[in-house]
Amino acid sequence: MVRFLAYQTQRRSIVAGYNYADKKIIALLEYSGYTNTEIFNQWFEEHLCPSLKPKTTIVMDNASFHKSSKLIEIANKFDVQILYLPPYSPDLNPIEKV
Repeated sequence: MVRFLAYQTQRRSIVAGYNYADKKIIALLEYSGYTNTEIFNQWFEEHLCPSLKPKTTIVMDNASFHKSSKLIEIANKFDVQILYLPPYSPDLNPIEKV
């Protein structure tokens, strides 16, 4: 019998978008640590928005880092719209099933 101990010394996080039209995960980013407003805004501006067409609607839940004024500025810069889901409605958020 072989025994082993697996452990993780750092938290790994993933942030990504899902394109419903193409049925594909897009703008995947993996990193160490937790998601915060700064990391999310950087991903949104450098990875997600450049991969979208103008007038695209982005659906988000109500995580605090989805609600910054800087995020709205970035969305306006790329001419994309943000639609927020009602609070406490993971059943309306298909990304929860991925």
